Amino acid sequence: MGTRRPGLPSAPMSTIQADALIIGGGPAGLLAAVYLARYRRRVIVLDSGKSRAALIPRTRNAPGFPDGIEGPVLLERLLRQATEYGAEHVRTTAERVCRSEEGGFLVEATDARFEAQSLLLATGVANVEPPIEDHDGAVRKGLLRYCPICDAHEVIGKRIAVIGNSARSAGETRFLRTYSRDVSIVAATEEAGGVLETAGCAPAGVAKRIETRTDGLSIVLTDGRTERFDTMYACLGVRPRSELAEQLGVQLAQEKTIDTDKHQRTNVEGVFAAGDIVYALDQIAVAFGHAAVAATAMHNLLRTHEK
Repeated sequence: MGTRRPGLPSAPMSTIQADALIIGGGPAGLLAAVYLARYRRRVIVLDSGKSRAALIPRTRNAPGFPDGIEGPVLLERLLRQATEYGAEHVRTTAERVCRSEEGGFLVEATDARFEAQSLLLATGVANVEPPIEDHDGAVRKGLLRYCPICDAHEVIGKRIAVIGNSARSAGETRFLRTYSRDVSIVAATEEAGGVLETAGCAPAGVAKRIETRTDGLSIVLTDGRTERFDTMYACLGVRPRSELAEQLGVQLAQEKTIDTDKHQRTNVEGVFAAGDIVYALDQIAVAFGHAAVAATAMHNLLRTHEK
């Protein structure tokens, strides 16, 4: 066990063994750890701390929280639940992965190496951010938002901006107009302005910079005008964290998310995927469903190895 494979460093490094490795410490990864730990598996979560859930001011459509719950609090509770059943949590960044000679997987992280027979990729995606000062602070204050499905109900009747660069942005603008009559779309670039025009959603202008205020935000346009809004949705796309999947030859779906079957299995035997990295609806409730299905399938696969 722990034999060096092509692509991993030649320097000696101890290898930590597990039944299952989970890469990603967001809602999907942590709930999968709960299930696997309760299946009496040694499961290790490799968490880089980059879950988008950590920035959620308060989610109000996560099951079981009628008053909503802050993203960091949800993650803390999930982690506590997982570790109480024996799951291990390591704050580290998984950098490379390959097959081991035993048929499992070797994962090289920042300062350690891990090996397991099954692997769950719950690496998530990163938002393409608009040009706004203090991005994380703006998100926590509810001035900058990314998910109308998640929180448009909280901005009913507000003056809303959408900054976009695609036909999808136009669709998001029309969706938001069922919550407020005062919704304007702003193009991220001059080129994006033409795309939005073609999509039938003429932009109010092209954004030059975005400034936060105590009571909202201001968008300075390239023509010199300044428009003020209560909140803004960024619809600029995402960057899936699929690098590790590509190293293993996992089949990717649209926009480099991961394609899975109904059991969250990828095309690579022993590799599963869950959460926003999967081509599906990016919602905590969906991530929870992925986690339960993936963890159960991983457990059942491990049972076949034990026969």
